[in-house]
Amino acid sequence: MDSETSPLLNDNQQRAETGANHGRANSDNTPQANLPACPSPRPSVVILLVAFIIFTQSTSGALAAVPLTRLLEDAICRRYYSNRSDKVPIDEGRCKVDEVQSDLAYLNGFLSALEAVVGLLVALPYGVLADKIGRKPVMVLGAVGSFLSFLWVLLVLRLEPHIPVHALLVSPAFLVVGGGNGAILAAFYATISDVVSEVDRASAFFFISFSALMGPFVGPVLSSFLMQRTSPWAPLLLTAAIALLGLGVIAFIPETLVPPKETEDDDDDDDDEQEGEENPPANANGNISSTIATHLRSSLSRLANSVKMLKSWSLALVLSTFTIQDMELVATSQFFVQYISKRFDWSLAEAGYLLSIRGTINIVLLLVVLPGLSRLLVSSASPLQLSPARRDLVLARASALFFAVGAVLLAGPSVSLAIAGLALNTLGSGLSSLCRSLATTYVDAQHTTALYSLISIADVVGSLYAGPALAWLFQTGMRLGGLWLGLPYVGLAVMLALAAVALVFVRVSSGAWGQVEAVGGED
Repeated sequence: MDSETSPLLNDNQQRAETGANHGRANSDNTPQANLPACPSPRPSVVILLVAFIIFTQSTSGALAAVPLTRLLEDAICRRYYSNRSDKVPIDEGRCKVDEVQSDLAYLNGFLSALEAVVGLLVALPYGVLADKIGRKPVMVLGAVGSFLSFLWVLLVLRLEPHIPVHALLVSPAFLVVGGGNGAILAAFYATISDVVSEVDRASAFFFISFSALMGPFVGPVLSSFLMQRTSPWAPLLLTAAIALLGLGVIAFIPETLVPPKETEDDDDDDDDEQEGEENPPANANGNISSTIATHLRSSLSRLANSVKMLKSWSLALVLSTFTIQDMELVATSQFFVQYISKRFDWSLAEAGYLLSIRGTINIVLLLVVLPGLSRLLVSSASPLQLSPARRDLVLARASALFFAVGAVLLAGPSVSLAIAGLALNTLGSGLSSLCRSLATTYVDAQHTTALYSLISIADVVGSLYAGPALAWLFQTGMRLGGLWLGLPYVGLAVMLALAAVALVFVRVSSGAWGQVEAVGGED
């Protein structure tokens, strides 16, 4: 039985096969052998460009969260008070009734669930595409699809009540173009993995996470300021401009995918495909159907190959945490603003300022604390001198614990407890980066994109239930009243505690503490 913590494919064997194939290609004078060598991109440049694009995406998302919530709340509120034809906003205080807040939570929850469904359907195909034609095309398609989805939301809100506000639920359909945030992030993380070493990978991921979480620091403050002085439409227009800026910067990211050498089997497959092209079926409809069936079989085959990674129990446990982390993300962003506004009778603009606390802590945590601890724990000067994988596991366990304890405090009955909970919860923000880096140690470099696609699918699975579950807990808490208003965060704390327990049973390869026996085995 092989060790669970060994890469699922042998690197030495792959290099040997690649060398043999390369020699065979040279002897056959194939075009692949004559490809010019591409200069390796500088890792620092690639990381900075990716970080800037993710920063623009997160900032635009954070800018839009509060004004979108307010416009949706107003539309639902006018319908509740039978005032649908009047575009004059209703006083926000009148919109805090349980019925309006429940509808708002469910609308946002089902919107995120539909986005998750689309992402689940297209995440793997776009991951395969990133391995075939490159990371950059997937980034471009994803950014375009997300921008089109946002434009549809603006159109519905602008034309409401002529267009029902629930037409917003059509917006996830645009994410078929590019696969949405999951596919984009998979391409971004694969790009980073292409250019950095194993030792530096966690620090690079921290920096990427830092750039993503800077949005909640800048966005809510600017958004709330603009809303209080103008209208919710001002930050939304700024959101569109920033999203376009990020889309333009993608053009400057170098392609990091190194094309694999062709094997004889690949050549045979290519010959078969060429023969098929030379002799197409006479029936055009049959040809289309055959093409669709071929692509479907190919996608299912690749999905089966990717799922084989899960024969490692430790990798499966790490991936399971991603199905929970999305619930935490939803609960501490747009939903948090609605929760604070309802529970403590604050305006949405005022509640938006609290999100800057999360961004402030993330600046110190992801830029200084976690990278410093990461370097210290693997340093020869450290009494522990952990391996990179064991270091990631130790920090991931601590992060999950901070997440869970912070969620308990967020359910508290006072603003001070909620703020303390948000601050403590934010100390766990490195969990996603740590789990990504840890998961990468279980596969070889040729399959990192497939792994990140599985991570994206796990994220999407979490998104399927996160929004609706929080909405149901919120509605139940409002119905019960009193301390039960914090029920959404009690449920969140339970889920995060399960993630922490899962990480306790994860095992890594030998390090300073010695070889740890795997939780499960492999066939």
